[in-house]
Amino acid sequence: MSHEKSVQVGVAEKRTRQSRVIRNAEQFQVELEHYPELKANESIMNLLEQIRESENAFAQSKLQYNADVENYNTMIHTFPNNLFSKICRFKDVEFYDESKENEISDDELGI
Repeated sequence: MSHEKSVQVGVAEKRTRQSRVIRNAEQFQVELEHYPELKANESIMNLLEQIRESENAFAQSKLQYNADVENYNTMIHTFPNNLFSKICRFKDVEFYDESKENEISDDELGI
């Protein structure tokens, strides 16, 4: 328990000195380099792996969304669908753009 307490105190001290926001698995990996006792912890490594898997799933979802948007936009401009889309006033859908992505701070997440 005393070892864990010293680790937690060290983490809290470093956090107050440097409040850096971690946005992805690479940044998390870099931060782990500063804490060798955490780097050796199996649950932390499992967390890192889950973060990587989530990032990969999110990237695949963005690609699939953009492919679906392309198919939809093509379909509403192709004959005879374009006649029906004009009557129903279907509009083009915008592609997912990472530059418009909103960044959520740790304070907003309650961390």
